[in-house]
Amino acid sequence: MEPHDDLDLCNVFVKYLPPDTNDTKLYELFSVHGEIISAKVMVDHQTGNSLGYGFVRFSKALEAQEAIKHLSGQRIQNKTLLCKFSNCSSNPSTANLHPSTNLYIKPLLLNTSEGNINILFF
Repeated sequence: MEPHDDLDLCNVFVKYLPPDTNDTKLYELFSVHGEIISAKVMVDHQTGNSLGYGFVRFSKALEAQEAIKHLSGQRIQNKTLLCKFSNCSSNPSTANLHPSTNLYIKPLLLNTSEGNINILFF
């Protein structure tokens, strides 16, 4: 096993984000380092408040590496960013070919079933 087999070399995990950081601000912060596929700040689904971490997916591993090099340890407001490669969330051999994407649908009616959702999306 190679040392990076469990890492997604295009996806950067970013920790210690200031509370007012949203997806747009995260994108803008990282976009100077390359082409970004997605930038997502994780939020509490009940409150909508940032959880203080997020993910930035670059089109190329070298771009992600440069972003980590330049932004990890950078101070933003009262926070010092920690940036590193993300762990793979699926089979490492296909993780970069088919990145996973979550779709959140809300609010749903109390009587909404999985079958109702399948009819809408499949």
